[in-house]
Amino acid sequence: SVKAMRNDNNPLQAEMVVGQPAFQVAYVGLNVTEPPFDNVNLRRALFYAVDKEHIATEIQDNSVVPAYKILPPGFPSHSEDTTGLTYDLQMAKEFLLASGYSGSIAGDNELVMTLPGTTGILPETFRFITNTWEKELGIKVKVRQTEWGVYLQDLNDTSLQMFGGLSWNADYVDPHNFLDTLFHSESSMNYSSYRNINLDEVLEKARIEQDPEARSVLYQQAEEIILQEVPVIPLWFPLEAGFLVKPRVKDYFVPPIPMPILKHVWIQK
Repeated sequence: SVKAMRNDNNPLQAEMVVGQPAFQVAYVGLNVTEPPFDNVNLRRALFYAVDKEHIATEIQDNSVVPAYKILPPGFPSHSEDTTGLTYDLQMAKEFLLASGYSGSIAGDNELVMTLPGTTGILPETFRFITNTWEKELGIKVKVRQTEWGVYLQDLNDTSLQMFGGLSWNADYVDPHNFLDTLFHSESSMNYSSYRNINLDEVLEKARIEQDPEARSVLYQQAEEIILQEVPVIPLWFPLEAGFLVKPRVKDYFVPPIPMPILKHVWIQK
């Protein structure tokens, strides 16, 4: 396993190649058209109450890096100045209070998160997230699993209240593929049913902007809007890691896209 290879006593450690974070983001989606997730303060409260550092280091064994934004590191228009909501339980409680839902999401009003799968075993990451929401915010979340085909159909029908176990992987290396594809109000992949006229205008300007720097600024503005509105809660960017490469194999690298690029690889005799 990757964890075993990282052990200092493992002689294979020197042969392991670790790549940069993949051009992929895992997230929890929220249906923003119906109560209670039509309330942005409740969405922000949940965002603030996800300890992504703990998930990355303790649960995922450092195989991912925490995601506080949508665009992965190294991706066009990714900016360190773009800031999502960090883990802050005090802020989570303040936004929960502002939402008006404090103490009222439990029992018959519990929320439902849907995950793909049929094992009946809740993945540790989502058990940790939902336990934190219940313990710290008093928000009870029931988790249900559905077969993958049913899950996809429900996503397309935008019938899920909250959905996890989903990642978006770049089809092409351009911020349009993340921000426009997932969050424009007319996109078929906008599973949160999120609609923001101001965001649509920014995204549509970016589509036709020919100056690369101006276009990048537009996408950074779009990402800021999305992060403040919280139609999704980004969780992590996977690390492309775990490849063993013999010392005589030269110039091998792990690309941030799910395909090998061997153009520059050579073997030392």
